[in-house]
Amino acid sequence: MIKAATRLPREQFNELLEQLLDEIKRTGRGIKKGKRLMVLGSQLENSTWIDAIEALDAVVVTDELEAGTRYFWGKVDTTLPPMEALARYYISGRPPSTRIWPAGKRFEHIFNMVEQYKVDGVISEILRNDAEYGHDKLFLDKEMNERGIPILELDVDYGEGASGQMRTRVEAFLEMLQNRAKAPAGKSPKK
Repeated sequence: MIKAATRLPREQFNELLEQLLDEIKRTGRGIKKGKRLMVLGSQLENSTWIDAIEALDAVVVTDELEAGTRYFWGKVDTTLPPMEALARYYISGRPPSTRIWPAGKRFEHIFNMVEQYKVDGVISEILRNDAEYGHDKLFLDKEMNERGIPILELDVDYGEGASGQMRTRVEAFLEMLQNRAKAPAGKSPKK
């Protein structure tokens, strides 16, 4: 959807979006997956690994990717002259990139999204050739653990799709989430 939104003329995209929303209402289709996931990372060079995740008992309900929600999150101040409004939006109106330090504002945005989208777990994807995106991994892991948000880190090669190893790691993560949901209140199993 995001890729279509950035590539199609606005009128054409809006028409297709209206058709999709109408189809969802008419058919009563809904997402009937177990675990709700959020994906973090840089660029999504190959979405087949997300397809593989969703082939399991999970659904990616939101993301925090460069070409995902981070691309359009926030609003442009239309009361300002157009160039100033766009400049202000790109400098301070969007969630900060993983390349910006300190990461506190970005982390708060992530935690707000986890709450807003009722996320059960987070998958952090780092492309091996984009090492600068991983500079905040230790701090993010620490903050996630302190808030009790399960996180799985996936280091992937550029253009790599779903692999057996990746599927195994995601299956184990989903099993951990399931066990966590079954644990008595206040007694979450160790990660």
